[in-house]
Amino acid sequence: MPTMTEEQRPDFADQTVFRDAISRFATGVTIITTHADGHDFGTTASAISSLSMDPPMLLICLNRSSSTQAAIREAGFFAVNVLADEQADLASAFATKSGDKFAGVEIIREQTSSPLISKALAYFECRVTELATGGTHTVFLAEVQNAVAREGSPLTYFRGKFGRFENALQEQTYAKLRELILTRELPLGKELEVDALMSRLDADRAQAYYALTKLTAEGLVQRDSDDAYRITPLSAQNAREALDARGAVELSIVEHVINTASDEQLARLLRSAERAARSGTGVAPTLDAFVASAREYHEAFVALSGNAYLIDFHRRIGVHGIWLRALEGTDWEPTIDAARFTDVAAALADRDADRAKARIQQVIDHLKTMATAAIDGAGGSL
Repeated sequence: MPTMTEEQRPDFADQTVFRDAISRFATGVTIITTHADGHDFGTTASAISSLSMDPPMLLICLNRSSSTQAAIREAGFFAVNVLADEQADLASAFATKSGDKFAGVEIIREQTSSPLISKALAYFECRVTELATGGTHTVFLAEVQNAVAREGSPLTYFRGKFGRFENALQEQTYAKLRELILTRELPLGKELEVDALMSRLDADRAQAYYALTKLTAEGLVQRDSDDAYRITPLSAQNAREALDARGAVELSIVEHVINTASDEQLARLLRSAERAARSGTGVAPTLDAFVASAREYHEAFVALSGNAYLIDFHRRIGVHGIWLRALEGTDWEPTIDAARFTDVAAALADRDADRAKARIQQVIDHLKTMATAAIDGAGGSL
C-alpha cells in the first residue's frame, strides 16, 4: 500500500475536542465478561454494535491494555451484559482496574463459561469469529449463540456520566433548542409554543419544559407574566459581555498553551486558523461557512488547555450565534479582520505569549465595536 507524504497526510481532530464532542453521543452501557484460565474477567464498555441478523452477530471494541481484552483473545468467547438504569454502581465498579469486580454480584452461567449478570436488562453470549486492530483498540466480531432480555429502562452514558435514558434525552433536547435560539432559527418576539417545540425537537413535554427552564436560567429565554416563553433579545451590552468572556478564557490559557502544547498541536491550530481566514476571504464567502470555521478554530484553541470546564464554558458563551445574528444581511466581509486567526496562531507557534495576548485583546476590542455597530444599526437588539 502506498504511503502518504506529510503534505498528503490528513489533519486529525484534537483529542480533547474529539473526546468532548463524542461524549455528546448518548450510548447504552454494557459490561463485557469472559472466563479464561479459571478466572472471570469483566469491564464496562459502550462501544458495541449489532453487526448482522443472519447470522446474529455483534461487534465490540476493547482497549488493548484491558485484561478482559486479553482474556477474550484466549477464551474465544465473551458475554455482553446490557445494564438497566438502576445498575450504575456496577458500571462504575467494572470500569476500574483493581479489586474483585464480581464481589457481591449475582451471576449465572448458561451456554458458555462467561459470567452473566442475572439482573441485566439483556445479555448475549458470543463466540469470536474475527478480530482486528483499530488505533488503541481491538475490534471483536462475534456470533451470538444465546440472547435473553427482560423489561426495564437502560442505563446510559452521556457527557462522561452514567444516568437514566430520560436524563440524556433532556440534555439533548436542551442542546438542540439552545442552538436554534443562538442561531435565530426560531423567531425573536414570538411565543415559543411547547407543542411546536416538541414536534421540532422530537421531544416529549417534560423534555421541552426542562430545556426551556434551563435556558431561562441562562438568560437566553424569558418567561412573561402570562407564562409564555420568548427568546431574550440580544443587546449590544449582552454581545460585549459575551465577547469579553470569550476573550478572558482565551487570554487566560495563552501561557498554558505555549508551555504545554506540542509543536504538532500548534501546527494543527495554525492550519485551522488558515482555514478560518480563507473561509472569510475566498471566492463568494458565506456567513454560515465563515462562522462555522471561526468556531472550529476557537474551540480547537481552547481545547489545547485540556480543561473540560473551560471548553464547555467557552462553547456555552455562544459567540458564533451572536455573529450569525449581528452580521446577517450586512456587508460583513470587509469588517471581519480574517488575519486575526493566523496572527494569533502564529504567535502561539512561535511561543510568543505577549504577541498572542496583544493580538487577542485587539481582536476583542474590534469585535465589540463591530457587534455594537451592527446591533445599534438593527434598532438596539436582535
